[in-house]
Order: sequence, then structure tokens, then C-alpha cells
Amino acid sequence: MRGYCAGKLAHFKIPRYVHVVDAFPMTVTGKIRKVEMRETAIGLLGLDAAARTKHA
Repeated sequence: MRGYCAGKLAHFKIPRYVHVVDAFPMTVTGKIRKVEMRETAIGLLGLDAAARTKHA
């Protein structure tokens, strides 16, 4: 993924991490639950403490 993006995007736009999922968390109306995705990413990357300090 990063190799593909390297030739097509500016270096600062290339994602550092890629996590492949089977399905996105959806609302009842069929929209993607971005907040839930962010919370999952924070947990996977071990950024729980950093997220709490930022919002405190």
C-alpha cells in the first residue's frame, strides 16, 4: 500500500499505518461510524494515554 502511494501522493500524505478490516462499523441509516473507527485506531496504536491527555 505504501509503495503504491509513494509514486502517486506527496510524501506527507502517505499513511503510516494500514489496518485491513472485513467491514466498517455502520449506523442504522448506513453511514460509516467514524468516531468508532478513530477509537479503535487509538486502541490499536496504543495511543490511549495520549488521547486522554489531549482532551483533558
